[in-house]
Amino acid sequence: MQYKEIVSQIENLLLETKFAVLSTVDSDCAPATAQMCLISDGLTVYMQTDKKFEKVSNIRVNPHVAINIGMHNFKGIAEIVGHPSANEWYMNAVGKKHPEAKEKYTNLSDEVLIRIDLLKCKQWHDIDGKEGYLCIDFISETVQQIVVDSMK
Repeated sequence: MQYKEIVSQIENLLLETKFAVLSTVDSDCAPATAQMCLISDGLTVYMQTDKKFEKVSNIRVNPHVAINIGMHNFKGIAEIVGHPSANEWYMNAVGKKHPEAKEKYTNLSDEVLIRIDLLKCKQWHDIDGKEGYLCIDFISETVQQIVVDSMK
């Protein structure tokens, strides 16, 4: 499978996915995870949350994050980009995909918008009848197939 075809499939997955697990780490490298509503624009993901939550302080200390969607594990760089209402594109997108979240949370004063630029994806699947995964690097635009020993 070619890089562009894989990226197109991943972008469609991101568009269709309503929720994903976000992982961050604190200054002591202790991990934290949270299920979040997901909005995407290509290989950029947006999530909103309360600025007092641990994930926000973790991102400010270490912007390297991970996102899990089933058999897809992503690595990315996160940035707090302001209040959700300041981003017109996001407000439109969240209103279509998560109207209840938009109504309930986006006007709260403590909400912040997190933008995550995806760097890599590990996509688990069968490779020529053997268990393995694809490593997709969005920066170098490369795909590497990894076959693993039997996982039985």
